[in-house]
Amino acid sequence: MPLCKELLLSICFFSLAICTSAFADEVSLSPQQLIAFQGKAFSLHISSSIEVSSAAASFLDKAVPFYPQGLQFRAVLGIPAETKPGIYPLIVKVESPLGTRLIKQSLTIKKTYFPAEYGRIGNATFSLLKWVAEDQAKLTNILTREAGAQYWSGKFNVPTLGKYTSPFGAHRVFNGAMIGFHRGQDIAGPVGSQIRAANAGVVAMAEKLKVHGNTIVLDHGQGIYTLYNHLSKMVVKAGDRVWKGEIIGRMGSTGFSTGSHLHWGVSIHDERVDPISFSKLDIN
Repeated sequence: MPLCKELLLSICFFSLAICTSAFADEVSLSPQQLIAFQGKAFSLHISSSIEVSSAAASFLDKAVPFYPQGLQFRAVLGIPAETKPGIYPLIVKVESPLGTRLIKQSLTIKKTYFPAEYGRIGNATFSLLKWVAEDQAKLTNILTREAGAQYWSGKFNVPTLGKYTSPFGAHRVFNGAMIGFHRGQDIAGPVGSQIRAANAGVVAMAEKLKVHGNTIVLDHGQGIYTLYNHLSKMVVKAGDRVWKGEIIGRMGSTGFSTGSHLHWGVSIHDERVDPISFSKLDIN
């Protein structure tokens, strides 16, 4: 009888070892070399020849879900602009009928050059900065929501024509005071210039904010949002479904602004990233 029990245990452990080995061999993470840059987006893909129930990446104390993409799973990460260059741990947790597998990798973050901007503005405009926290709380309430559906397709378009002025990540010093880094790309043009949806999505916000002025936020699904600030006019409302290239508003100078322009922002899981580099990234 003891011999039978030992034989049964040996068979069970041998079977478990085969399953674990098969799980490890049949699930892979790409790209193999994980290199990203401050303030930019980065995509990960899981390939598997077995059924994957769910997967999530843990990076910088934030859990980022993977979503199905054909036969693969995809996750898009936003690298915070203020993260110091270096090597950081990244852990991907994969759930399948065979069990749980942890894929442990290192992600190298490289330096991005962010310029400094200096200027003087009128006291009335400068005083609007006292409302930054209130505006940010409203935006955070929107940008932390995550729809599992994917509304976008293909690359994201730059939403208007004009001159690129203040870039993403610029360290801004106005009236001798450091007010933080710029969280979007400014595009200057005449008042009333057309502002188009960078991609298909749902209007999550169309509201006048104190600092950001007339603001539209589009939810593109799976934690990806685009923001359009300082508009003179908004022609969509919360809940509207919009398509890539559809006119959603007009350029203006509302809120904390010294001239007609669009502040265009991109948020990925509530991390702002450079919109121009994001528009060149094929996350599909």
